[in-house]
Amino acid sequence: MDLRRRLRPPRWDVLSRPRPEGAGAIDPAPELAEARGPALEGADSQRLPPVWQPLPGVFTTSAQALIDWSRANSIWYMSFGIACCAIEMMHTSGPRFDFDRFGMIPRASPRQSDLMFVAGTVTEKMAPVIKQLYEQMAEPRWVIAMGGCASNGGPYHQGYNVVDGVDKIIPVDVYVPGCPPTPEALLHGILLLQEKIRGAARVGA
Repeated sequence: MDLRRRLRPPRWDVLSRPRPEGAGAIDPAPELAEARGPALEGADSQRLPPVWQPLPGVFTTSAQALIDWSRANSIWYMSFGIACCAIEMMHTSGPRFDFDRFGMIPRASPRQSDLMFVAGTVTEKMAPVIKQLYEQMAEPRWVIAMGGCASNGGPYHQGYNVVDGVDKIIPVDVYVPGCPPTPEALLHGILLLQEKIRGAARVGA
């Protein structure tokens, strides 16, 4: 087809002409039919593309659901490690696994944090410090027990100076097993925590 004909605007004045009838009738508006194309003819021209058809055009939600969504995607965790599991926590926050893509950033102050990783062995001497830091955190706040030592004492659970699980001191939201847990396991725990935060209002309702 000639390029000049394709770029030429259609003749909209032919709409007012009556269409001839008969066996040898010729379409009086070939340019118009070509300009309209198959996508603009019939009822299909009023439908959205298949990707957008399920969306009504207006999104409705509750304020609580919006707040929970924002909290789940902007978790600020306290850079607090007790023992060897802290190395895996630092590994997960590094460039290979990248906590930042989940909206998570480390904070040096408990007053600016809403998530605590208990990464390591909890001793009787360290327990009051953990409790004090937890009480200084902003609400709502969450706790992830990372590794066997923080979950139930781990290999040192029979020690006279070891607390058999940090849940004896503060409430725990997610337990990540392992000694030490892999970065993939910690990321899975983060995803579970996000699901819990997003569904907190619906579960309690």
